[in-house]
Amino acid sequence: MPSYAPLVLHTTIFLCYLTMHYKHYCTHCELQAVLKEVEGKQVLLETLEKCVSSMQAELEPGEQQVLESGLKTLASEQSELCSKLRSEIDTVAAGAEVRKKFEDDLEAVRAWLKAKNSEAKKFGGYLPLKAVAVEKEIQQYKVQYVLL
Repeated sequence: MPSYAPLVLHTTIFLCYLTMHYKHYCTHCELQAVLKEVEGKQVLLETLEKCVSSMQAELEPGEQQVLESGLKTLASEQSELCSKLRSEIDTVAAGAEVRKKFEDDLEAVRAWLKAKNSEAKKFGGYLPLKAVAVEKEIQQYKVQYVLL
């Protein structure tokens, strides 16, 4: 195998690792950094493809096919990983928007509760229930009605 085989293997291992573990990156910035890193590997893949094509005369047809198929597989995995990362970035961004809206709504509720609490404190002390007052009036009218 040519000297580029370890580089292809390293890149394959790196992309497999990211494919299995990219969900551990939770913030938007971390996902974007991983996406940039994965996209940066595209340049490496193009370099490897040029090297393989320039070595056609030195390689046997079987070796060349193995390298080319490995590079094609690697390129498709890299492309798939990029699309998954973009999708995950969109999901994280949407989640951040929902969280921001929730926090804004929560802050509005807290402000409303604080205002209602201060209104309740203005009354101060015990407020008799209106139903009790109404029942007393009913009792008074019953007593007056019976006396009549």
